[in-house]
Amino acid sequence: NARGYWIISGQAADVLRSFDLGEGALYPVKVYDTDRITEFEGEYYCWVIGNSKSALSFDASHGLFVPPDYSTPPNFRYPPFNMKDGDIAVSKAALAGPDTWLDPTLFHGAFVSGPLGDALEKAKLAEAFRLRKARVI
Repeated sequence: NARGYWIISGQAADVLRSFDLGEGALYPVKVYDTDRITEFEGEYYCWVIGNSKSALSFDASHGLFVPPDYSTPPNFRYPPFNMKDGDIAVSKAALAGPDTWLDPTLFHGAFVSGPLGDALEKAKLAEAFRLRKARVI
């Protein structure tokens, strides 16, 4: 994540390309070291998720919290600090449509479908994406 943009490796982009990205896209980018001169070797892409689904279940999820900021919309939550598999619950609406989406009611609420998550895990990229399995209710 670079200033809010997802920058992913060519290996990760290859996995994503084999799934339905919907309105999302992958754009090739150059990645530089902190000196802003030395370019990292390899292929990198800016991943624009581009899809939105409101599938989060507040009541069935565990550890969601409302931030102590009065300007936060009423239907907005933060995920638990040490999120585990199953802490987040989504409705069956999450199963329809593209394999990647943002949930507008969850801070950093980026989701991938089960099959895409399995493919990222098989490619040994699950930890890099900090994937956690959600429950479908």
